[in-house]
Amino acid sequence: MKFASIIAAAFAGAPALAVPAGFVTTDGTKFSLDGKDFFFAGSNAYYLPFNVWGTDHYNDVKIGLDAAKDAGLKVIRTWAFHDQNKTYVSGGLPQYGTGAEDTAMQIFNGDGTVKIDLSKLDVVVEAAEATGMKLILALTNNWADYGGMDVYTVNLGGRYHDDFYRLPAIKKAFKNYIKAVVERYKDSAAVLAWELANEPRCGADGTRNLPRGPDCAPALITSWVDEMSTYIKSIDADHLVTTGSEGGFNRKSDDWAYNGADGTDFDAEIALPNIDFNTFHSYPQAWSKTTDWVVQWIKDHAKAGADAGKPVLHEEYGWTEKATRVSVLSKWQKASLDLEMSDMYWQFGTSAYSYGKNHDDGNTIYLEDDEAQPLVYEHAAAVNGENAPPSPTSTTKAPAGPTTTTKVPPKPTETAGPRVARYESGSFSDFTLVCDGHEFKLHQMIVCPQSPVINAALTGGFQEATSKVLAVNEFDISTVRSMISFLYTGEYRIDSSHEARRTLTKMEYLEDSEEPSLGTELTANETVEILLAHIRVNAIADYYNIESLAQLAASKFQTIIEDGPDVEILPRIIQEVSTSNRDARLQSSVASLAALRIDDLCKLPAFQELEIEHSLTKKILFDCGRSKELFKVALQASQQQVVEYREALTKQSDAEIVVRTSAVIMELLGLANPYLTICAARIVAAGILEASTLMFYQ
Repeated sequence: MKFASIIAAAFAGAPALAVPAGFVTTDGTKFSLDGKDFFFAGSNAYYLPFNVWGTDHYNDVKIGLDAAKDAGLKVIRTWAFHDQNKTYVSGGLPQYGTGAEDTAMQIFNGDGTVKIDLSKLDVVVEAAEATGMKLILALTNNWADYGGMDVYTVNLGGRYHDDFYRLPAIKKAFKNYIKAVVERYKDSAAVLAWELANEPRCGADGTRNLPRGPDCAPALITSWVDEMSTYIKSIDADHLVTTGSEGGFNRKSDDWAYNGADGTDFDAEIALPNIDFNTFHSYPQAWSKTTDWVVQWIKDHAKAGADAGKPVLHEEYGWTEKATRVSVLSKWQKASLDLEMSDMYWQFGTSAYSYGKNHDDGNTIYLEDDEAQPLVYEHAAAVNGENAPPSPTSTTKAPAGPTTTTKVPPKPTETAGPRVARYESGSFSDFTLVCDGHEFKLHQMIVCPQSPVINAALTGGFQEATSKVLAVNEFDISTVRSMISFLYTGEYRIDSSHEARRTLTKMEYLEDSEEPSLGTELTANETVEILLAHIRVNAIADYYNIESLAQLAASKFQTIIEDGPDVEILPRIIQEVSTSNRDARLQSSVASLAALRIDDLCKLPAFQELEIEHSLTKKILFDCGRSKELFKVALQASQQQVVEYREALTKQSDAEIVVRTSAVIMELLGLANPYLTICAARIVAAGILEASTLMFYQ
């Protein structure tokens, strides 16, 4: 493989340059390349090192980078990590989703040793050098996907997620990995920047990751950023270094994104001497923010960069609702463009790979789709100094007034993939999914990129990796069929009579586009059946970590309940979401609906008899129109009583505690409904609402 390092070695006797040609630098708040401003549009393609599902890894990576370059993009961000734990026990933490062992870059063997194999990353760097694309390489992950921080922590004596930033043994191990990566590619002009981590925070996923420690604060992560950036610069002084931060500020504010709640301090980080530029991300749907909030978020980071005299990069931004994606992202792109801020959307997609389309995580923008014309081609042209009008095929209108005639690169034509045909025939299938006596012949190259959990089962040290048989016992056949339909077509349909699905052929099931209208012709039983089906599809998506399917199911569910279903069906919906589903989107939708109909709902015996899971009950309580300030005051006032109740747990029954707590809450909050009071009492008696959680309500 011909890396730039080979060329550098050949000319070792030549006079050294301050910065090698082709390396990106900074000049005040701007990026610079070979003495000229480097203002760029880019994207994220985390999967490039793992893009092994086709006929040739290198060719597929190069195809993707060539397509990105042709679209006007200049920079791609990808993962320079993939950690696996040889001692992982199913059900343990972190519950990370990873690819096959042959794409792992670092394996912890359980005996204090690690194996580092960067061959898959070699492919990406070589392809970037061949195409002239620049890479931002993230060195670890805050989240559980592809290993990340918690794999270090569980192997090296840590207890909390934030021990990664604290314990010397863990920091030493991370530096060891940093050294292996940075020394390997430090002479390559394809690398734009080393990124310390993807979205470092004090905490992570509450179910898949280790818990957040009790004393993590922005000062800890800032100190870690300082230490690691300094270490990288000691190895490679020529490449840029950045944080990978989501951009959280640590200022006086009631907004968690601005008050240091996640453990980050954007202003302190960008001021560090070895941080060349800082990053921020935008996901208002996940953060419960508005699209206009993001516009101000962009402006605030631009000002922070100007104050520090360094560039700021809008490194990730996404919107899952395709119907409004163009209008939403265009607004953010315009804000960045007006501020001369480079940006990179999440995430890059194309159907040009040898296996067809890459996985859609719900935010993916495929170059072949209509939305790519304004969001990728035209935006990149504008960033590159080309005020080009929309193409005739674009759904947007041409701007009024004079325009230039600079050409926008044409979109590629999508090639129909063979997925459905492969499923129908069973040809080339390499594993079997079994459910309720039914066997489905499936393809790892199609399924595994979309489900890290199934991928781990079929490629890790589990029985399924040998037998190539995956048994699904947790879900019914209709739910499994819906999942398979999505994996092969990107869509699924729910019929009000699930048994009818059993009689369809594979092709009929995948291609069937008739979903019942949710108007007055549907009975209450039919409506609840469809809602329950979407809840279960969402649950199986969560179980197998198919995020784009989970988002689709949640969206379908939300569309139905917006019509205001009969109150009589709500207890069944609440019960299903409470007991079998942990998706915050569904729980919030159900809580809001329950709060809206709470008076009628509480009259139903079926609702009164429900045992609702604590977090859902909590959401219902907050959606009942009670003042958040009043609730906070009430909780603070009852903290001592919570402590007393806990001490009394060994002496009194839960029922007695509930009765006592109910009386306190009824008095403090004025809850008129006894059932809601009992729900609140269960929460407080369980010790869930402690002082440390009050930040959640701010």
